[in-house]
Amino acid sequence: SNLGEKGMAAWADAFASKYSPILMVDKQELMGMEAQTVIGLMDDKRLFDDEADQEEQDKAEVDKSPNEAATRLEYVPGDGNWAQDMVTIKVSKTMFARGERYGCILMKDMTDDDKVLVLKKRIDVSMSNEDILDLVQRQSMANSDALEFCTRAPQSCKPGFLKCVAYQLTNRPNLPVVFV
Repeated sequence: SNLGEKGMAAWADAFASKYSPILMVDKQELMGMEAQTVIGLMDDKRLFDDEADQEEQDKAEVDKSPNEAATRLEYVPGDGNWAQDMVTIKVSKTMFARGERYGCILMKDMTDDDKVLVLKKRIDVSMSNEDILDLVQRQSMANSDALEFCTRAPQSCKPGFLKCVAYQLTNRPNLPVVFV
């Protein structure tokens, strides 16, 4: 190299001083890393920044969506009944992620502190409203069973299921039911 040992050391020190806070790595640790590792960290940081930017854009798109009336349906396993309440929601117009079976759409429940939720839409087959309610009911029962199990299991055992809730979109044709 044309820099020589002292020049390389000074360059490495300047590089580490600039990038260690950005990459969230100790300066001395960064100086000891192989070049490929540092390049990988920089690529990860760029990817993370791009994902954060995309997430902010997705949330802004939900905010632009019109308010909609919906009925929130939550299965209560102890009672065997559905708790219902009228809520106001906003649903994004586009999917932000897509897998083999489901597409994910951001949604806000304006009645619940503007909480951002992920609405899952089956894309490989259509699901009837009854199928969606059955899925939510089974998930709620599994969550209830897991919580009950935790009261009797050792503390190190902590199974759990994400809370699953259905929403019936009351202003849309055919009153579709979706789940989050």
